[in-house]
Amino acid sequence: MINRVFNKLGYSIQNNQEISRYPYKKRYNFLDTEFDFWIPDSTGKQWYDHNFWEQAVELTTIKEMLDPNDSIIEFGVHYGFLAVFICKNLSEAGKYLGVELLPKAALYSQAQLSLNNLNSNCRVINAAGAETNKKIDFRYDDGGNAFIKRSNDESLIVDAITGDSLLEEQGKVDLLKIDVEGYEVQVLEGCKEILKSLPKIAIELHLESITQYQRVVDDVFKIIPIENYDGKYFWNSGGDYIRPDSHTLINFNLNTFPTDGIVNLFLTPKS
Repeated sequence: MINRVFNKLGYSIQNNQEISRYPYKKRYNFLDTEFDFWIPDSTGKQWYDHNFWEQAVELTTIKEMLDPNDSIIEFGVHYGFLAVFICKNLSEAGKYLGVELLPKAALYSQAQLSLNNLNSNCRVINAAGAETNKKIDFRYDDGGNAFIKRSNDESLIVDAITGDSLLEEQGKVDLLKIDVEGYEVQVLEGCKEILKSLPKIAIELHLESITQYQRVVDDVFKIIPIENYDGKYFWNSGGDYIRPDSHTLINFNLNTFPTDGIVNLFLTPKS
């Protein structure tokens, strides 16, 4: 009866369970790595509340690439799932610095580190990766991703920084990870000093989105000294979400490299 009265007046009573659905906490234990993770909203649930991570090729490959003493910079942290996974596999001598464009995602990911008592050598800052230090416009979508402004999109402003400007704080970079929705070339242009030391690289290449920022895929391999690396990658169409346990690694060959879709490329220096 009360609901009917309120409905006639143009109001509705929201169920307490609906109000308190988020955030909630989920515990993971896979690849010898146990951690807790906040699911802060529906986007977090869509991306991370799954039980297939043991078979996720990206995570198994990064785990193989990691050394516990590594110093790591990650551009594009999203809600911090991979950040926590990486930091749980570091020793006290290891260091992690995440750079996340979307303010709420930076807050979420820092909260994930705190939840797992990882603040002593791991942190996330709210900034964009770019070729120079500057102010930059960005927009974000309902999927929890943020993009550097394109065309006449409505946008907000955030600081943009180069990876090289973080070297003084980070000391060195053993692993460089990049997932920035098409802005990969600009981020790499800001990491030229880092790349001179041939770090391990894990980069997600949005092959069609790159061109929207006046760059081409070939620019990636002009900046990365690819002749000094061995690599593997997996590909998907960039359309509907594909379960990460369905990916298949392929040996890197520049002559047969895809020209569309999304490629996750993993590079290790030649011995």
